[in-house]
Amino acid sequence: MSARLLSLVALLLVPATVAAGPYYVRGDFHCTPTAADPGPGTTCWGWEAANEMFDDGLHADSLAGDGIYGAFVRCTGPAGRYEWKVATNTWSEAYPSASCCALANAVLFTTVPDEWLRFRFDTNFMLDSWQPFFDAVMTDHAVPPGVALEVIGAAPELGSWVAGVPLTKVGDRWQRVLTIATPGIYEFKIRVAGTWDVANFGYDYNNTQGDNAYFATTHDSSDVLFQYDEALGRVRGLELGPLPARRTSWGGIKGRYR
Repeated sequence: MSARLLSLVALLLVPATVAAGPYYVRGDFHCTPTAADPGPGTTCWGWEAANEMFDDGLHADSLAGDGIYGAFVRCTGPAGRYEWKVATNTWSEAYPSASCCALANAVLFTTVPDEWLRFRFDTNFMLDSWQPFFDAVMTDHAVPPGVALEVIGAAPELGSWVAGVPLTKVGDRWQRVLTIATPGIYEFKIRVAGTWDVANFGYDYNNTQGDNAYFATTHDSSDVLFQYDEALGRVRGLELGPLPARRTSWGGIKGRYR
């Protein structure tokens, strides 16, 4: 059993905890002299009212008190690539949090100076193969405009980490169904087509040094639905089953997962 699966089993045995907060969207895109605790020698990476997140149903955060926080925060710099995290004022909590690289951050891309950006932080536990399982972050500026995404991973059908497979965008979701020949547990990521140098999504959201996501198949020649949901900030590889079974129930599958 993989380390991620073992972690999931352990989490299911632990009672849920209430999110602490308050949370702020901290990064080098939001730099003001009034922010507290800025980065060394800068006015960036601080926290203040202007970059605080709320779970009140009024900040694009879904419903009040549902464990989903939202914020609209202005970029204070020119168009470009920036780094960020959702964190408390003391850095006691910070997301995404890659186990491999403590200082690695999520990335975002702006297209005009002083652009307003939307952020979301979901502390809820989510199954149905979505990863991360909880504490998922997102922004509506996760990739540069006009780019295409692909899935790439360890399985031969995903290019064996050499060449990815293009995804199609349907609403907020980039997705594709692929048939995986051999049962097993595999790692994967969704990235900007043809490169690791722009943005990629695995278990740690849009963190270019973060951990891979994983999926498992239990049948020979089993179909797997790969998705990156821009609104959720999550990815998944969901086994649908062997090809004959999928064909007989494709209408139901499309209705559930489109």
